[in-house]
Amino acid sequence: MKNFFKRRTLSEVSADFAKKIPPPPKNTIKRKREMKAILEFNLPEDKVDFDLATKAYNLWHVCWQMDQYLRKEIKYNDDRSKKELKLLQEVREEFNGFMIENNIDLHSVE
Repeated sequence: MKNFFKRRTLSEVSADFAKKIPPPPKNTIKRKREMKAILEFNLPEDKVDFDLATKAYNLWHVCWQMDQYLRKEIKYNDDRSKKELKLLQEVREEFNGFMIENNIDLHSVE
């Protein structure tokens, strides 16, 4: 009886497997396209909109810092009274409510 289970290396098995898979048709291979977004402003008429667009990261960062400051004060500052902590918690909840109402997610920016 012939031995059907010949030991082969992983590279031999991979090479045999690769031979069995036909290459994709040439017309289906597409190059990856870069996504671009171009904002145009008519300056000086659109100066306010231009400033908002170009300073959006800074605005986001200020909101992030404020949220983190409130979180830190609520969680770690033992010198505050319960009344102060409750007020800070209410301010943070209101702040986050404003963000949600305006579809702003501080955690979606990387």
